[in-house]
Amino acid sequence: MKHFLSDLIRVGMSNLSIMLFGIGTSVLTARLLSPAENGDISALLVYPSLFMVLGSLGIRQSTTYFVGKAIYPLAVIQRAVVQIWMITSVLCMISCSILIVFFTRQAYAASSICLSILSIPFSLYNTYSSGIFLGKNEIKNFNRINWIPNAVTFIATLGFLYFFKLRLDGALLALLLGHVSIFIVLIFRDRFFSHLTLRMDMAVIKSMLSLGIVFALSLLVSQLNYKIDVIILENMSSSYELGIYTKGTSVVQYLWQIPMLFSTIIFARSAVSKDSLAFSKKVCQLLRISLVLIGLLSLGIGLLAYPIIHLLFGSAFDESAPVMQILLP
Repeated sequence: MKHFLSDLIRVGMSNLSIMLFGIGTSVLTARLLSPAENGDISALLVYPSLFMVLGSLGIRQSTTYFVGKAIYPLAVIQRAVVQIWMITSVLCMISCSILIVFFTRQAYAASSICLSILSIPFSLYNTYSSGIFLGKNEIKNFNRINWIPNAVTFIATLGFLYFFKLRLDGALLALLLGHVSIFIVLIFRDRFFSHLTLRMDMAVIKSMLSLGIVFALSLLVSQLNYKIDVIILENMSSSYELGIYTKGTSVVQYLWQIPMLFSTIIFARSAVSKDSLAFSKKVCQLLRISLVLIGLLSLGIGLLAYPIIHLLFGSAFDESAPVMQILLP
């Protein structure tokens, strides 16, 4: 339990940094871009974010399991991860481009579309590689770099929007740089280039995909529940209304970070747990704690919705407050 609590504190501090940088980025885009431009960002990123989940194929979870249980040698798993990543990146980028071009109401510039989909391969590799950290129970090392993408995105957003006045493309480029920054760190740590080979171990790849697809489908259904509204609004309303709506949801979404604090540790610990029943009881205890914390925070945010929105995003987004209050339950 002592090690579990120490991991929880480390993950909590890391996620707090992620949350603060994420809120900071959201504040910058609200203050330096119009509601309509914020709506365009949400519309351009909705399909890439879904494909980052679908394209992940649950590889993070299956990698954690296979590494934690030592079912295959680590080098074999890393090689399979790289090969799956190359295939899924190409397929996801092509599919996402088609959806943005033909299934969005707005006609976006080619540069904006390219910047939005270029994040996919870097995000996928970062997700895949994190499974190796967790499978080896290197939670401390994972937390040391987990915050980097959000920090880089925040700094780049400030630079591109405030100093270089790049507007929509600047915000998308900042997000891309966030994903690229951690990718660079991981490819050297994982000895990425040593695992590039055309020789595929289909048995390992098939095992990872068959286990991971269950996680991927459940995550996709969950993400669709939170993204389908953006897809509908993009096609049935204006960019302004979409911007107002997504800023209201952005605050609420940070409440999800509370159970996510525990999920990283749970995945890592479950992979090496010897007593599944005792571990399941511990997870139930954490769930009850999460529900209490989320309930109290939801009550506070609901009562202070208007001051919070005005303080963070300015008077241009005052209409986001009712959105936040409606979605909190």
